[in-house]
Amino acid sequence: MSTRRRVRVRFSILHRIRRPLSHFASMRPARKARLAAFINGLTRKAKTLSTVNVLRVVWLFVIAWYELGVFYRSVAKCRWPDQEFIHSDEAGNTESIRQPAHVLLIADPQIVDLESYPERGWLLGLISQVIIDLNMRKSWSAIRRLLLGKNSGNDEAVVFLGDMMDNGRNAYSDEEYQVYYNRFKSIFSTDSSTKIYYIPGNHDIGLGSSRTFSHHAKSRYVKHFGPLNYQVSLANHTLVMLDAPGLVEEDYRRSSAGQKFETWEPLHSGAIEFGNKFASGIHSSVGTEDPVVLFSHIPLFRPDTAPCGPLRERGTIRRGVGFGYQNTLGRQTSEYILKNIQPNVIFSGDDHDYCEYMHSISLLSEGPDPNIDRVREVTVKSFSMAMGIHNPGFQLLSLAEPSSVVSGTPSYTDSPCFLPDQIAIYVNVYLPLFLFSLCVVTISTLRRLSERKNHGRTYNLDIDPNDESLIQSSPEADYTGVLGSARVPNSASLGNGGLAPTYRASSATFTATPKTPKFSTTSTGRMATPSPLVAPPAGFVMTPGDAEQGYSPHVDDDDDESHQTNQLHDGGEMLTEGYRNLEERTRTVAMQ
Repeated sequence: MSTRRRVRVRFSILHRIRRPLSHFASMRPARKARLAAFINGLTRKAKTLSTVNVLRVVWLFVIAWYELGVFYRSVAKCRWPDQEFIHSDEAGNTESIRQPAHVLLIADPQIVDLESYPERGWLLGLISQVIIDLNMRKSWSAIRRLLLGKNSGNDEAVVFLGDMMDNGRNAYSDEEYQVYYNRFKSIFSTDSSTKIYYIPGNHDIGLGSSRTFSHHAKSRYVKHFGPLNYQVSLANHTLVMLDAPGLVEEDYRRSSAGQKFETWEPLHSGAIEFGNKFASGIHSSVGTEDPVVLFSHIPLFRPDTAPCGPLRERGTIRRGVGFGYQNTLGRQTSEYILKNIQPNVIFSGDDHDYCEYMHSISLLSEGPDPNIDRVREVTVKSFSMAMGIHNPGFQLLSLAEPSSVVSGTPSYTDSPCFLPDQIAIYVNVYLPLFLFSLCVVTISTLRRLSERKNHGRTYNLDIDPNDESLIQSSPEADYTGVLGSARVPNSASLGNGGLAPTYRASSATFTATPKTPKFSTTSTGRMATPSPLVAPPAGFVMTPGDAEQGYSPHVDDDDDESHQTNQLHDGGEMLTEGYRNLEERTRTVAMQ
């Protein structure tokens, strides 16, 4: 085979070796660099966005559930206790009664203001006010949607058991008090069909005397919330609303005067006068046969060791008195209330935690032994998250027509409801999730900074021109210098008359980067390039010579033809590997 034909065959093989290479390798260097930079940028951005978006979705679901879902779930578990009035006869038939009246009991919401926590400062006080208001708005919204407005009749009411506002007794101006009151009404908004009743608490009208208490506290209360002592009728039940703080203050005067309730001249429109008139039947508009439900802000007297039942979070109700408060009514005062009002059931507040207690009433009887009657008192949980309890709550009271229930069974029944622990949500859910998110974002940011730093790393591609050990001359041309080149034969793969410098690897080691692994190469073979290059890659040196691999006219054609063909295939493999290395270097340079 002639030399010219052999050269053409070998260049044809080189052309076929180049053909499977990707289109990316055949792009112009500038276009290739721009495309590589664009792809790398998209990859890094996609990684960053995916992490951030996952956190956003997680936070979205967590906030939606713990700010709304848990409140609706807690309220949805509550049911009006109407089923207590359904009874079956001996034949197993259920007796239906008229739909009972529903009364929702709310105790101690104590809408805070900036004076509630003076030690926290203005900013923390405002944050506390916003958080507490928001908590009650969420709870009340769930109650309105799931519990109120479900009664087909108009027998639906809400009773607030005092302490509507934390500082309603303070010396505010009329304008400030009006703003305070409007906040309360905006939180506990109701439909016009729902009846609303209030009783005063010690935070509403004060208890005792203090320079910080307003002299207009009671008059403001009466103007905005209604009378201090009154009674209403609902489903043939008498609801007695008692001014417990006023009763305590009047009892102090009576005790100081050393008089008994029977001889005491009651204050005009006071609680004792109201009790006396109620006992004589003057205020009774429905008859003495109707069951009486008493509402008092301050619980009645009981022993300090009296248990409160399993639903209480901790401790019990103990006697105590302090600035502007008294934990329970006095013993004699409680006996006066039980004998004159003679309630069938009592609901109170002020303590903030749940408690059940059975009072005993000694009634006159025809026999020698007194008739002992027992009255159940329920202290309703506070509706606010800021009252020192984990789970706020409220009470549901159902009142059936006394004539419609089975003889000997009560016409009233109640059940407690508990709300989510907002503090636990903040501490056990939001705080750990925030710390986890902070760690994820920090790690992601550090990784991005590390990648940018590595992409900006430079490499020294200088080659010592005086080190002739790095240079090997082509057999077809004399050595003319480090950047010397020789004209190669015409080929379809190379331009006509184009210069094609060749490179020879000489123990080159490439440092690992985030995008390329560390690798080394040691070779004495030359690697042909597909087009003119201006600089060799790291670890390669340029030698003048043909693009073909090591052909010399002094080599015997018959003996060395197969050996040269093997060398040609080896050169093709080196060419492919060289293109891969060149692509990685181009991508790295483009990111600088």
